[in-house]
Amino acid sequence: MQNKLPNEIKKVWLAENILEVIGTMIGFGIVYFVLITFVAKNLVNLFLMIWAILFALVIVFDIVQILLIPYVYNFWTYQITGEYVVLHKGYAWC
Repeated sequence: MQNKLPNEIKKVWLAENILEVIGTMIGFGIVYFVLITFVAKNLVNLFLMIWAILFALVIVFDIVQILLIPYVYNFWTYQITGEYVVLHKGYAWC
């Protein structure tokens, strides 16, 4: 017997992804402050360009995860046996 996870899990996944975005913004903000404050002025532009690209990639990845929540939900199921609960994600049972 396979069951779908409750719909409330979508809200939990959304909250998790939003917290990841906020954490990413705070982390990159700290790195930006450190670069501006402590790194030699001739290297700041290179470091800032690299960090801006990484920041953009991470934010895009997080946004894609948020957009895929309804799709991912379709592949999560669970099964309750007499001894344990099996969570399954993906296309086939492993």
